Amino acid sequence: MKTITLLAQKGGTGETILSIHLATAAANRRYSVLTVDIDPQGSSFFWSQRRQRGFPGVVKYSIRELRKNMATIAREVDLMILDTPSHSSRGAGDVVSLLDFVLIPSRLTIHDSVKLVCEKGKSGAIVLNCCPPPGLFDETALVREACLALEVYKMPVSPVAISQRAAFSLALIDGRAVTEFEKKGKAAGEIKTLWGWIKKELANGEQSSINVVAC
Repeated sequence: MKTITLLAQKGGTGETILSIHLATAAANRRYSVLTVDIDPQGSSFFWSQRRQRGFPGVVKYSIRELRKNMATIAREVDLMILDTPSHSSRGAGDVVSLLDFVLIPSRLTIHDSVKLVCEKGKSGAIVLNCCPPPGLFDETALVREACLALEVYKMPVSPVAISQRAAFSLALIDGRAVTEFEKKGKAAGEIKTLWGWIKKELANGEQSSINVVAC
């Protein structure tokens, strides 16, 4: 089993939305996926209650319940995606230690989550989230400038940036994900490409921990 977490130190960064869309993209590729929602707000879990399809699975756990059930989950699914609370917590470091892949969503900014991942000795890459949509031929100047600014962190930047698109939120209203809402839309294309890139990074890191930091 491979494990991914969405980790943010501040709210409003889109970690739950990304976790839902990535989990569904993986499930649509015939992966057995379980999303574990440890956020007290339970947004991923409530989304699953509106959903007509039985996949990906979503359960609501505390960190303690997650630890208790990790071995069972590992036997039953190919991929676990962890949706965490949007704030710092004493258990955040312990959660990071359990996982293979860490995504830290934020809106073109870097914050203390990067430090937390680095302190755990995890390798990393940066994925820009909630970006202005690219132009006809290239990314916007803001995204290019952000990539240059991120060089100070000595982490590679993912070739995929996730744009600010209405489809990401509209798809969730009736329990769908963007890859089902507009299968050939631009938002769906970004999520499919991001998942494809993550899958390759996980495969390349079979013998070590590889983590992605989404900023």
